[in-house]
Amino acid sequence: MRGHIVNTGPQIRHADESASQAHGHDTEDAVKGGRFRRGDCSIRERNRAIALRYLHSSTGEALLHRHRLFRHDGVSGLWTSDSGTPVFVRGRDSIARYDVWSSVHFPDWRWYDIRVWTTDDPDRIWAECDGEGTIVLPGHEAVHYGNHFLYSFEMRDGQIAREREFTNPVVEMKALGLTTPTIDLGDFPR
Repeated sequence: MRGHIVNTGPQIRHADESASQAHGHDTEDAVKGGRFRRGDCSIRERNRAIALRYLHSSTGEALLHRHRLFRHDGVSGLWTSDSGTPVFVRGRDSIARYDVWSSVHFPDWRWYDIRVWTTDDPDRIWAECDGEGTIVLPGHEAVHYGNHFLYSFEMRDGQIAREREFTNPVVEMKALGLTTPTIDLGDFPR
């Protein structure tokens, strides 16, 4: 199957294959052209399913078992933070603790409008989605928060080796009532 997966609620559908072909992503041409090996299609589909499973496990028991999707030495975290440096954990046990932390501080979180893209490398997956829910952080009132997210998944042997989350930390800061700096863009066309 070609195209990307689009979350349409309880069902998942594949996007228009002709659009994928028009952008040079035809699977058979890629195999013939040597960009990847035969059999990568099934690896790609398996990895895509794991990325979707990750994004559909944001609360409850699914969240508390999500660390099992990772390799024993896997990495998970935020690549956009208020400090400008990544905030992440390494190792399946640390990821399990991170998921418990998330269940407390984002108790009803959900991702929606999930779109997943595969790449020429069957072990590289990208996803884009929106997310929302209650955020409960020390020193702040519990508030409803929503943002837009990009995810990078690097897979190895059917498990997540590294998951990176990218989002706009200023949106989160504003939701928490924090003052954010303003950058003067001068004569930026509007």
